[in-house]
Amino acid sequence: MIKPKLNVSFGKYTTLKLGGRAKYFFEIKNKDDIACVVDFALSKNLRILPLGLGSNLVVSDHPKNMIVFRMMNKGIKIIKKNNDSVIIEVSAGEKWDDFVDYAIKNKLSGIEAMAGIPGTVGATPVQNVGAYGQEVKNVIKEVCGYNLKTKNFQIIKVKQCKFSYRDSIFKHELKGKFIIESVVFRLSKKKPKIPNYLNVKSTLEFLEKKYSKKSKIELIGLAIRRIRSEKLPDYNKTPNVGSFFKNVFVSKSKYQELKKKFPDIPSFVEGRSYKIPTGWLVENVGYKGFRKKGVGVYDKNALVLVNYSSKSSKDILNLAGGIAKAVKSKFGVKIEIEPEIVS
Repeated sequence: MIKPKLNVSFGKYTTLKLGGRAKYFFEIKNKDDIACVVDFALSKNLRILPLGLGSNLVVSDHPKNMIVFRMMNKGIKIIKKNNDSVIIEVSAGEKWDDFVDYAIKNKLSGIEAMAGIPGTVGATPVQNVGAYGQEVKNVIKEVCGYNLKTKNFQIIKVKQCKFSYRDSIFKHELKGKFIIESVVFRLSKKKPKIPNYLNVKSTLEFLEKKYSKKSKIELIGLAIRRIRSEKLPDYNKTPNVGSFFKNVFVSKSKYQELKKKFPDIPSFVEGRSYKIPTGWLVENVGYKGFRKKGVGVYDKNALVLVNYSSKSSKDILNLAGGIAKAVKSKFGVKIEIEPEIVS
């Protein structure tokens, strides 16, 4: 039986560097560890919280007693390959960006536009992580994990995951009931598609001249990382969770109403909806660069809330609430918080 650390501060294990203490903290390295921790949790009648790099969590100052476990299992294994694709199983504890590097080095496309995203592989299905036109739902084949009810490992096929924009079954029906142990991906051997974003294309053109011998997929990875470094602060120096709000989707009629009032409002057509960048909304209610009580909004990207010196999660949540209220008042749309709130 692996032994837990006691009363561990979440501030040491989250990129926001905030949060109270976990009563029990385990580091998971294999399947046996998972089963042991689940038995321990059930014996104590406490909820469990899986933790990767803590890059998408806002933990309250006084969270209820829980058992926290950090996935530390490692491994990238090719399951099957053919002329068009490769199926790869990746352990939940692997860093996502290390896996992206692996794919790029092996010229396997499908996740190169998600380069530079912090976190672990096991966290990506939960949030249906995505960037620059790519989402993990399009490359995931199945998710493998431990079912707390049956006390058995099981496979959840991609169709069962109920993926949608930054959402999945793991945030709802299976929250706290299923521990992701590994994820199986299907990556393509075909040439990568260049993301249809002006900043990506312009950065790519610059890099192609500078690194003429690099492959297209390597250049896309480089371009994305360069753009992310310019738009997002390093969480090791300026604690943050990346984008704090989801982008807004509105109906055609609501978009037309907004367009009349705000002619310069940006949008992207997605199916029957219009996606409006929430960063633009936040900036246009005057919060970009705002700073108060040790927290603030990043001056280069209004989607990013940062912790400059605060010791309380309440400060960041109060800031988020104030922003949401201002956006609702001016634009009549509701913005949703992207990271998971743990209380």
